[in-house]
This record gives sequence, structure tokens and C-alpha cells, in this order.
Amino acid sequence: MSELPPLAICLVTWNHWADTSACLQSLNAATYPGERQIWVVDNASADETRSSIRRDFPDILLLENAWNAGFAVAMNQAITAALSAWPDREDLLILLLNNDTVLAPDCLEQLVSGLLSMPDAGIAAPTIYYHSDPRRFWYAGGGIDRVACRAWHEGLRTIKDTEGPPRATGYATGCCLLVRASVLRKIGNLDEGYFMYWEDADLCARTQQAGWDIIYVPIAKLWHKVSTSTGGNLAPKKLWRKFSSGWRFWSRWHTGSIWPLRYLASAWADFRRAKRAVS
Repeated sequence: MSELPPLAICLVTWNHWADTSACLQSLNAATYPGERQIWVVDNASADETRSSIRRDFPDILLLENAWNAGFAVAMNQAITAALSAWPDREDLLILLLNNDTVLAPDCLEQLVSGLLSMPDAGIAAPTIYYHSDPRRFWYAGGGIDRVACRAWHEGLRTIKDTEGPPRATGYATGCCLLVRASVLRKIGNLDEGYFMYWEDADLCARTQQAGWDIIYVPIAKLWHKVSTSTGGNLAPKKLWRKFSSGWRFWSRWHTGSIWPLRYLASAWADFRRAKRAVS
């Protein structure tokens, strides 16, 4: 494969060093025939995350916050640093990646190649499996319904083959989201009004509004340790943050005047599905 554009890989950490270490090891093992650099923004971890990154991964550019700034703010710090490092490269690509993921060795180059194969695409996402159940989907494409005020992952909790070329989808998850720098330079970075959750949907909506497509690249694969930093899908703090961020999102992007009722119904349905999944 010929050399690919420069790739900036951006992660946010908050404790859970073992997960971050596994992620960074998989990134180091991943093939990529092009220039790349990893930025990690640490949100005041109380464990050994910072010292261990400096010791075990000296080539990584570590940015350290004195407080837990949240996902969007911290990720924007990494994005801004990456854009500044390659100010004249319009072909620069930026990968937003959760620190509790493990990548397949060819994930980076497959994801980048998929995005580059579709000139109208501004964002690409891979197939994401549950780390605890390596053949079961967590994400295989996604969608957003602006009437019903809901977003979803296609293939969630199912097992099936991942085949076919890159294809358009409605939504890419911030768990692993590849975006063109040219898109961010036009529409801006993540909305920092979201502490965490729904900032990815907002970025996708703004990308589509500006004329780019969102695509899903089935052949690019990784595994996700779902909700390790927030205590699980039914943790009260996670539920509240998802709900409040969703309220912010739908107050901006809804269709129709009764969106609060529709969002309340959607959020309740999501809670019941999550509860059934762990029962």
C-alpha cells in the first residue's frame, strides 16, 4: 500500500491505566504506511497513568490537565495540538479514539483507506465489537431519527459477518471516529458544552449539514471495553450525563415542536433496553 496521509491519533484518559496501556500497545502494533503521532490528554488521573505513559510510551505527546475537564474539552485539546502540528496539510486525518479499545493490526490503514475511497465522506467509523464478547457487535453503522429523537447503533448485540465496501451511515460513534482535518477547520471541533456523550452525534450532524457524508468501513475492526470509566451502562452518573447531553443535542437538532416528550420516551426506552441487556 502506498503511503497514506499524516494521521493524528487523539485519546483522553482518566484513570484505568491497564486499559490505556492495552490500547496504546495495540496502536503501536497497528500498521500504517504514513506519518502518525499520538496525543494523550489526561484528565487528572489519580492512578499511575501519567508516569506510566512517560515511562512506557516516551514517543507519545502527553497533555496533562489539573482537573477532569470532560471528554469534549480534553479531546479538543488534542485536536488543536494536532491541527497546529500540521498547519499546512489539508490531507491530515484525525482519529478520535477511546482509551478502552484494542485495535486490529490493520484497523488504521483499513479505516483511512475506506475514508479516502469516498471523496464526499468527512467522517468514517469502523466495526466495533464488545471486548468481553469478541464476535458480538457494539457498532456496525448507526442512525439518528430527528423526529423520534433517538440515535442507535446498527447491529447492536448481534453476531453476523462484516463484509462489503465502505457505505454511508447516519452516525459515527466517538469511540473511534476518523475525521478529515479539512472538515474540522470548516465546522469547528467538538462542542464543549457536552461534558461527555452526544458530542459525537453533534459533530456528525454538523458535518452532514456542511455537505459531507458519514461512512461505515466494515473491514476496519476494534474491540471496546464498554463503559469502563463510568461504571457500566446503568451507573447513575452515566445515565444522567447521557440524558443531559441528549437534551442539549435534541434542543438543537430536533424536528417538531413536541421533541421534549419524544426525547423522554426515547430515553426511557433506551434505559429499559440497557436494563434488559444486563439482567
